[in-house]
Amino acid sequence: MHVFVGYGFYGRDLVEWGLKNELINSAPDRPSTYQFAEARAVAQRMIDHSDALCNMEIVLPPGSKQDDVDSPFMFLIDKYRDDSDEALEVDEEKRHLDIKRLIEKELRFTSSQFFYVRG
Repeated sequence: MHVFVGYGFYGRDLVEWGLKNELINSAPDRPSTYQFAEARAVAQRMIDHSDALCNMEIVLPPGSKQDDVDSPFMFLIDKYRDDSDEALEVDEEKRHLDIKRLIEKELRFTSSQFFYVRG
């Protein structure tokens, strides 16, 4: 069983983040789905190349079916890079803080609509 613990946000927030930080090249007149795909790819690349202690994915929360700017998404810790016994026994509160730190430090991404996801 996979436990989902992460920070949720709406796709539109990621597009605004990409444009504000000049990380995406999409012209404002391009379809929002194109801008979202570009922003999501940039954010995932930044996460993958970070020195954080965990791998993180940008995913749809359980039960979500749409994949566009108006859909909810979440940052989800996929696995810890440290294979020690301590890392394997990490508690939910630590996961919660690791996700928050990684988002703030590596992406400088904030959203007024952040919500905590657990399932």
